[in-house]
Amino acid sequence: MIPAPAEKRGFKGSIILKMVVIGNKTDTTAYRANLQAMIDKLKAAGREPVLSHIPYSPDGNHNTLDVFNTVVDELTQQNGLQIGPDLTTWFKAHPDQFTDMVHPNYDGQKAMNKLWADAMRRLYP
Repeated sequence: MIPAPAEKRGFKGSIILKMVVIGNKTDTTAYRANLQAMIDKLKAAGREPVLSHIPYSPDGNHNTLDVFNTVVDELTQQNGLQIGPDLTTWFKAHPDQFTDMVHPNYDGQKAMNKLWADAMRRLYP
């Protein structure tokens, strides 16, 4: 059986965007432009992007996430988007939820899924 189109199953058109930053960069120009381009394309297609704060990593190569998360917050506000989960704060508080100081282990994956579900409850009660 072929499933009904997403809209008929109650899908409201939200698309989750989770970006990452590799290295201790501080120039957000390209990041902002690329993220805004994705937002524009998704909105033009009738979808509603939801952005999360970038997941923290204790590997020492992700110490400048705050400047990129500021871009996420600004674009979320400027585009009137649903607020996504704060993955930075969660993983800073739970450094035991990594397999290799970058990728979440099973508990980290479960936590990330729950954080996304909680953030999306406003759209999908």
